[in-house]
Amino acid sequence: NEGRGYVIRKLIRRALWHGWRLGKKDAFLYSLLPAFIETMGRQYPELGEHEASLKETVKGEEERFLTTLEAGLEILNEEIKLVQKKGEVKIHGEKAFKLYDTYGFPLELTREVSSASNLSINEKEFDQCMSEQRQKAKEGSQLAGSIFVKTDFDEKLAKLTPTVFKGYEAFKVSGKVLLAEKIDGKTMVILDKTPFYGESGGQVGDRGIIKNKNFSGEIVDTKRKHNIIIHMVANEKGSIAKGDSVEAEVNSGVRADTVRHHSATHLLQSALRSVLGEKVRQLGSLVNDEKLRFDFSFSRALTPSEIEKIEIKVNEMILENTSAKIEEVDIETAKKMGALAFFGEKYGKTVRVVALGPSTELCGGCHVRATGDIGFLKILSESAVASGVRRIEAVAGLKALDYVNSQIGLIQELSRDLKAKPEELFERIKKLQNRAKELEKGKGGHGSGEKFLEASWKIAGGDAHVVCEGYRGVPAKNLKSLSDPLRKNKKKTLAFLFSEDGERLSIVIGLTPDLVEKGMDAGNLTKLVAKLVNGTGGGKKDLAQGGGTIPNDFDEFIEKIKTIIQ
Repeated sequence: NEGRGYVIRKLIRRALWHGWRLGKKDAFLYSLLPAFIETMGRQYPELGEHEASLKETVKGEEERFLTTLEAGLEILNEEIKLVQKKGEVKIHGEKAFKLYDTYGFPLELTREVSSASNLSINEKEFDQCMSEQRQKAKEGSQLAGSIFVKTDFDEKLAKLTPTVFKGYEAFKVSGKVLLAEKIDGKTMVILDKTPFYGESGGQVGDRGIIKNKNFSGEIVDTKRKHNIIIHMVANEKGSIAKGDSVEAEVNSGVRADTVRHHSATHLLQSALRSVLGEKVRQLGSLVNDEKLRFDFSFSRALTPSEIEKIEIKVNEMILENTSAKIEEVDIETAKKMGALAFFGEKYGKTVRVVALGPSTELCGGCHVRATGDIGFLKILSESAVASGVRRIEAVAGLKALDYVNSQIGLIQELSRDLKAKPEELFERIKKLQNRAKELEKGKGGHGSGEKFLEASWKIAGGDAHVVCEGYRGVPAKNLKSLSDPLRKNKKKTLAFLFSEDGERLSIVIGLTPDLVEKGMDAGNLTKLVAKLVNGTGGGKKDLAQGGGTIPNDFDEFIEKIKTIIQ
């Protein structure tokens, strides 16, 4: 939703809107990709290589916008009825802006639909809302600090020679201070040479100490700006100034854990491409001393079997204990070597190629000497980040051992409490669950269903919030009563409940009275939600139900619900 991704989304929606005006009510832009690739393929050969995933991505974005377009039209039509009922002739600018900001409605669309009912828009109010939003965006933009804002400190950095990085071969280096300046309670120190890695390429900045006979301080983070490495120093004793000679020493334990996680991401990517196919592309990563996080392009959730295969492949590569091969070559040679490069990274004429087992990538980060140094890898989770983007979190080395030991500790504790051997725990817990269901049923409960999802989120831009609960085996008639305690004696709450009952998904949406007074309608919301699962729905303004087919991906289903409710 920010930067380049936001711009592309707006362009797609703009084009889709023009098509919609010409009578194209379904997704169509994705079908133009072959012509686009034919035109641009010579300059960007990777387009042809990824045609299938590009089509899938564009089509998915189109379908999501068409869903929000439909939802927005329902809201606009309700607003038109309300304005006409009051005898007014203008749609409130605030409402038009909400349609623009939340649903991606171009102002022209709101004008066109309103005009068909002989209404206009209060454009003065709309412009005021737009102005306020621009100001907020400007204040909160991540782009501003990194691209547009230029400080005195930046100008001083621009006059310095690039920092010589010695951290590939040393943890401790003597250097000369080129600049030392206090900013926001920390001293920013620039040295002529340093063993500290400045945050980049997903690897966090090093931590450690810096000192001489007159000064000592803790380097709490290290950043990189252009070719300058900036040490952020806190807990200082004494003083430091330009021209001083100092010793800078990296925390070797933290670096070692970080390096294991970094090298593990290279092996993880290789395993992902092996198991899921070469269309998988890295979309971002974060590696520190605690864990690794790896984002990649894929259209669905991974199965437990796929996750297991990926984990086994990575650990097989680790056990092979292949020596790392790292060399600097020109970019053309790197391409011939089959090195993977990633969108968003900038590469010069000379690049650093890191080969670890079957993985060959362009990377400026720090790595292990051989794959065996990683120890072993344990995947913690796999989840959705955004449409077509999945995330794996994992731990390696001693952190993986810590995690496994903590899980074994939990199993041992459960064994003691339930007086069962570890291999008997599953059956013992199932019996307890069944007994609890029987007792609940005997008390006039809600059938033998079980809750498998529980979440809540605040509606952006307001103070209302959504409570979401998913069940298995709860009949549709019981969902309504389950929504009662979620709404009773509460304010500004929307209860969204659904249940897999046989081969059908049942849905209930309930609203607290204050949301109904604000104009929300559970019946209309349920209709829109039911359409996502090829079903129908409706009911009262404060409580409604519907149903349809069971979705393949509940994470994606919930994300679509969030969009509609918003």
